[in-house]
Amino acid sequence: MQPQFMALKKSGRKLTAISLSDFYMARIASNTAIDAIIINESQANLMAYGIPGMTSEQIWLGVLNAKAGAANKTIVPILPSEMPDDIDEYINSLLNAGASAIGIPIRFRDTLLQCAKKYPVIPVIDNLNSVRTEWNLKKLIEELSEYERIGCPAVYVVDLPLDIGIAARKMLKIPVFGSGSGILDGQCLSIYDITGLSGDFASPHTKKYMDGHSMTIGAINEYCSDNRYAEIVAA
Repeated sequence: MQPQFMALKKSGRKLTAISLSDFYMARIASNTAIDAIIINESQANLMAYGIPGMTSEQIWLGVLNAKAGAANKTIVPILPSEMPDDIDEYINSLLNAGASAIGIPIRFRDTLLQCAKKYPVIPVIDNLNSVRTEWNLKKLIEELSEYERIGCPAVYVVDLPLDIGIAARKMLKIPVFGSGSGILDGQCLSIYDITGLSGDFASPHTKKYMDGHSMTIGAINEYCSDNRYAEIVAA
């Protein structure tokens, strides 16, 4: 997997990923040009509104849904904040369900290093406060370079600061991509945001390519009208 991602970066084409967790969206994604599907606990930015993130079981189910709907895509689940007790058993369950690689936050360094030697793993930088206070830039690049040497195919980031992102992209041969990171080697946006289905829940840095929220409301209301006032609702 690493050679494939390194070749993508070398070619200059940016890696394009979307996040989703359901079968029907995965079926749509399977017919698009996206490179990868990301499954994480904060789907559609719901955690920012106080809605609990996905559990480890729900992430596993998301992998099953993605694999069933988009078997032709690279599928990467990111481990939840609360790590499962038996990490090897859980990672194997994700791989058996159809995951191509596993995203593990770098704050779980020992677990990440241990798993990267046995499984296809993508380091995840998702806690910027920790990065800023516990890591200087040189130390972070050295850490990421170590993961590259082990064989990790990419680095996934969340809203990475400009200086860190540019340095990581310059020093690493593997792509650095993620959400809110258009300056890097690729980007990941929520399918619910780019289609407008998330409505007011959409991330502020996401471009909405259609108003799926309003279109869906309109379709449901049209069905309601047909059902209540027409003699027959067309099948």
